[in-house]
Amino acid sequence: MDDHADYVRAEWRRYHEQGQPLANLAARVVPAARRVLDVGCGAGQELLAYPQANTVGIDVRKSGILAGRALFRERGLRVPSFLVGAAEQLPFASGAFDVLICRLALPYTEVPRALAEMARVLRPGGALVLQYHSIRYYLRRAMRARHPGELAHALRVIAAGTAFELTGWQAGEVFLLRRTFRRLLERAGIELLDLDQRNPGAPLALARR
Repeated sequence: MDDHADYVRAEWRRYHEQGQPLANLAARVVPAARRVLDVGCGAGQELLAYPQANTVGIDVRKSGILAGRALFRERGLRVPSFLVGAAEQLPFASGAFDVLICRLALPYTEVPRALAEMARVLRPGGALVLQYHSIRYYLRRAMRARHPGELAHALRVIAAGTAFELTGWQAGEVFLLRRTFRRLLERAGIELLDLDQRNPGAPLALARR
């Protein structure tokens, strides 16, 4: 099993330890979702909160999807529809989903295009729950780096995020500042309703199409 499959299985376990914060947030906007999409789904654990809905998970990494299918089947659960694909080009009709969840995948996408696609596939009034990395996440990683590769990665993202903040030009993984995140949402036609910053390195946002 590769490192990514190990990672998504660990995230599956963490989900069961922490409960359903993303689904609970979404329920404030859409109490009874019938169609749910998880972008950057990994093993799809966020979809466990929607046993009666039509659920779809999409991720660029096939290894996580394969692990997710196995995890659902091992527990005798209905397996969501899993697809390999990118957030910047979602293969769904406009307005196809009531709820869209994206947990910590946004920093690894082309952010404006990904948000525009998320807005497109959400129905009007649909809920969007997003978690992203702030600059604090990468500063902490730089300070706690255990080897030069970790430090170099953190510094590279800090530099890329700074360039993105100053110019709007994105080169790879970036952090997002709160004002930039809000502006990008508004540009995509999404209204930010709440921003939970109890984890300052990974704020959790509730928004509405």
